[in-house]
Amino acid sequence: MLRNRTARLLPYLSTFKRLYSTTTTNQAVPLAFQISHPTLDKEGNPTYSDLAPTLVFHGLFGYGANWRSISNRLATIIGSDIYQIDLRNHGSSPHHPVMDYPSMVDDILDFMKRQKIEKTNIMAHSMGAKVGMLFALNHPSLIEKLIVVDAPPSSTRSHTTPFKKYTTLMKNMPLKNIISRREADKWLKEEVPDESVRAFLLSNLAVDNDAPEGEIGWRWRPNLDVLEKNLEIISDFPVPEGKTFEGDTLFVGGSKSPYINQENIPLIKKLFPKASITYIEGAGHWVHSEKPNEFIDVVSKFLKNENPK
Repeated sequence: MLRNRTARLLPYLSTFKRLYSTTTTNQAVPLAFQISHPTLDKEGNPTYSDLAPTLVFHGLFGYGANWRSISNRLATIIGSDIYQIDLRNHGSSPHHPVMDYPSMVDDILDFMKRQKIEKTNIMAHSMGAKVGMLFALNHPSLIEKLIVVDAPPSSTRSHTTPFKKYTTLMKNMPLKNIISRREADKWLKEEVPDESVRAFLLSNLAVDNDAPEGEIGWRWRPNLDVLEKNLEIISDFPVPEGKTFEGDTLFVGGSKSPYINQENIPLIKKLFPKASITYIEGAGHWVHSEKPNEFIDVVSKFLKNENPK
């Protein structure tokens, strides 16, 4: 059924789909997304395997397009569609005053219903990984496999200071006086010396099509006010009492990242009894972007059941 539906889509490797909505109540919001398809055969049809599709959830200040390159490569390797989703208040998805994990789980449940996805794999990073973990714990029958990228099922409040700083900087940037991305980069450089972090933050800077005619206008894709207000909620994790996910689970951490450590491994094993944990050498928190080849190798083998026992 899913294969027939996707076969009718335009035969591009990544097909971009956007949904727009304004919402004011605590309800599921229609999420923006894009799809990476497997390689096309000679007849122009995607070469599908029997694997379920994979939903990808980004981290704080990210959006689905951050995962486009990896998703394109991975879709071909595993022979399955990969959906890169913009979570609420990020990317092109609707802004909403409520920003908590139960609401984001409801968004994903609504997304699967809209896309007629009966069962899925989930691959998710940081904040998105917490969405993925809570979804798996609350809706285990909908998940084939879960990949958690550099996030524990517990509070990460001790690591939120940089994100508070980034939010303040982004809000304080004088967008009306910025005439180019280069100038925006220069404005951030003193406070954010790491070029890769600046590039990540500035990927959220978009042209404002509502700017007065003749002016170069900019806007931030994320809902910075709501994210700033809810940083403590985002840094926590609402562990559901008495629930576990018994499916295959892979935790992928960076060897240089503090997020998956000896203190939270017992909780990981309690909530996800079949979890395996691996670290990619030399990677920090953004494992997938810092070591893409190694990351793709690890997760593709996991999804295809090629991991050594």
